[in-house]
Amino acid sequence: MSKSPTEKYDTSDPGDEMQLRLRYQHGYGLILFCAAEVGQLDCKSLWFEQHEDILMEKNNGRFNFYQIKTREATLGKW
Repeated sequence: MSKSPTEKYDTSDPGDEMQLRLRYQHGYGLILFCAAEVGQLDCKSLWFEQHEDILMEKNNGRFNFYQIKTREATLGKW
């Protein structure tokens, strides 16, 4: 029986490697989104890879710019 496509990465797809390098940015974006959703942040919208890693548009028309970096590759993907 063949495996489900969700059980194995397509290692021939260069997009998989790129997504592994951006996973921590997506995670931080999710943290920002959740904080905005419960009213802890003044956030109208979040933009990814728009001038910076994450661009947060505030309700007053101003913006916060985020550069998200890992500490060291040896400490894992995050």
